[in-house]
Amino acid sequence: WTVNGPLISKTIQKVFLLLNKDFNLDVPMSLRSPLYFYNFTNLDFYFILNHAHSSKEFLPYVDKQIVPNYNLHWASIDGEIGWIPIGKIAVKNYVNRLCRGYTSEDDVVKYISRRELPRLISPSKGYIVTANNKMASFNYTYELRGHHNHVRAYRIREMIEEHIRNNTLFDVNETAMMINDVKDSLAEYLLPKLLKIFERNFKYTIRDKRLY
Repeated sequence: WTVNGPLISKTIQKVFLLLNKDFNLDVPMSLRSPLYFYNFTNLDFYFILNHAHSSKEFLPYVDKQIVPNYNLHWASIDGEIGWIPIGKIAVKNYVNRLCRGYTSEDDVVKYISRRELPRLISPSKGYIVTANNKMASFNYTYELRGHHNHVRAYRIREMIEEHIRNNTLFDVNETAMMINDVKDSLAEYLLPKLLKIFERNFKYTIRDKRLY
């Protein structure tokens, strides 16, 4: 055990061996988590959340969620909808590399406080979409990592907007279709443009447009 959590070098090495990959690390590797440095108060938060009648009753206590970090969504009986990321979110002075636990230069600068967390409550468009996409605005003070591309969120918005235009409600079957939808809206947008570039540069014509 270290000041940054338990050593996991041997465990990681076993994982790499199972993947038939080499694992060479000059220094021991440990697993740092806020769970080791804070009292576990998740259950307190879940109790408050499950007895709340409005967001005002649980938002003051979101900092009781220690780990894991995840997106919390809610919808109240009075029509309020909302989103907020919860969990101890660390602010670091390095990116795209492992923490150097042997030097204080890589210590956690701070954990984002409850009042500083971004949130979205009852937007005018009437819905909230999260699908591992970036939710905080680009001028938000801190870098919230863990988000991926925006394609899935874009596709979900497409399907929702289509229902809004057609003035149709979502039923169980429609919701299941959305969950199982595999259409790549980015490919739909980019592929025709890429094919034109291909045809122009290689003097080759795609005869069957059904290819895309």
